[in-house]
Amino acid sequence: MYQHLKIIASIVFTMHFATGMTVAEFKAFVSQELLKKYKICADDIDVEILHAEQLPLYKYQIAHLKIQFDDNLLRPGICKLWMINDRDRESPERRAFFIRIGLWREVIVAATNLEMNEIINNDKINIQRKYFKHPTDNGFTSKNELENKMTKQRISQGEIITSHMVKDIPSITSGKPVKVKITYGNILIETSGRVNKEAKIGERVPVICDYMRQKLSGILAASDIVEVQLR
Repeated sequence: MYQHLKIIASIVFTMHFATGMTVAEFKAFVSQELLKKYKICADDIDVEILHAEQLPLYKYQIAHLKIQFDDNLLRPGICKLWMINDRDRESPERRAFFIRIGLWREVIVAATNLEMNEIINNDKINIQRKYFKHPTDNGFTSKNELENKMTKQRISQGEIITSHMVKDIPSITSGKPVKVKITYGNILIETSGRVNKEAKIGERVPVICDYMRQKLSGILAASDIVEVQLR
């Protein structure tokens, strides 16, 4: 009798497992959902299901399975997703699982060695296809993003250029001469001076007046004009 029950249990389990999913099928299903969600090509993504052996995939069928994403931005690295089994529509099962994502992206790299404070132009940068597996700063993807930029540090040839390596080209650099317009009430005084740091138009900048030899703070109104308001 026990042998008979054992055989029946084995048959039931086998039929149950056969209606479920294998790890390979589940990985393919998740990958397709990622492609649809983020509108990328299959060649641009690599997916690994973490601890897949712990998931009761024998219970699930693709027809009743949905994937829920917590993040609208696709990043490389470990990502948490939700699998929702709506076979029982009144009480669908929701289970978290983790995947590791690797992404291929076209990014901007240095075409030659770039020195600190070097202005970047199209002749100094290239586009290369790179593989990313960690959620780091993945670099610029268009040469247009580096217009009016200069380096903050030395960048080696072939190195991926990221946002912390560059800065905007300033409208004026430290030590440059400027016209200083000083306003005090209804009184306007115009003199000359030199800025004490680099700045962009509209930013506050320290300026040293040539004749007063006094350090003031004003707004860079143009590339050669600093406006100082005294109170």
